[in-house]
Amino acid sequence: MGMNDLEVYMGGVTAEQAIYAGGRISNANKIAKSNAEITREALNLTRAETIHGTNRSFWSLIAIQEQVKVLKQYTEALDSLEAQVKASYDQGLVAKSELLKITVKYNEAQLAEVEIKNAMRIAGMNLARLTGRSLDEPLVAETKSDSTSSAQKAINTYLGENFSSRPELKILQQQRKLASLEKSSLKGEYLPQIGINGGYRYIEVPDLMPGSWSLTLGAGVSIPVFHWGERKHRLEMARINEMKIESKLSDTHDEISLEVKQKRFDVETAEEKVKIAHQNLEQAEEALSEVESSYNAGINTITDLLNAKTGRQRAAATLVEAKAALEIQRSAYLKAVGSL
Repeated sequence: MGMNDLEVYMGGVTAEQAIYAGGRISNANKIAKSNAEITREALNLTRAETIHGTNRSFWSLIAIQEQVKVLKQYTEALDSLEAQVKASYDQGLVAKSELLKITVKYNEAQLAEVEIKNAMRIAGMNLARLTGRSLDEPLVAETKSDSTSSAQKAINTYLGENFSSRPELKILQQQRKLASLEKSSLKGEYLPQIGINGGYRYIEVPDLMPGSWSLTLGAGVSIPVFHWGERKHRLEMARINEMKIESKLSDTHDEISLEVKQKRFDVETAEEKVKIAHQNLEQAEEALSEVESSYNAGINTITDLLNAKTGRQRAAATLVEAKAALEIQRSAYLKAVGSL
């Protein structure tokens, strides 16, 4: 700073510290912790959704792979039967129409085999995408047939409907806490503020005063007096926001409760479907055995035999689909209770 021939040099450093800010400092720390918890629960939610999606894709691939095996066995059986009937046709023992019936079924089975193999490739690519692998990497899903699935083990040890671990609920609970903290912090803005400051100041006036450093200390109090109704309106908005989150939490709790019950029923229904599919397969195999014996004895026609083989193939495919659907429903139930 210069004025004519007078020059003054000044500089300094000052630190300020709030002592009391209406509770806003502690509330800010609590808000930061709640936001961190919301982020963690959001990650848990994404993780659960990814695991469930992977489970669904995995068991869908398992089902398609088993259907490929079943269809291959069916095609091989038709191929063998076609060879037998062709030999009989060459000897003049059966009409050509009988041979054509088998050929038509065989061609249909081959076409279905091509389609299901393509579906298997697509399912493998989808599983590769969900597990972070290259789409060109061939994947084969495998399970141990003599072991209980991890989802079934978890359900066996957890049969209740306690869904307090659901990330959605924890996120809303933290948001409710945040709303309360923000309301308290808002109140703190209209309370007295107390702070202290301290620092060093340097001043020099050439030819008059040599340069020197001096310590400065101070304290201050700020007391809001008039806010022209602003406090009332802002607090009312904060209160309404808190009520909205509370209402949403209650609604979400009821929705999840209903979802858990529904998923439990879905698991029980899927288990019943597996039992029925087992029975249907046993009956289809028994019927096929009876029709084969009758056909060899000349009692049943080739149409009856083809229908019996088709029925057995459909029953086997239905059982595979029912088992895969059961595993998917078990995974969905564990996700619903927050245990996936």
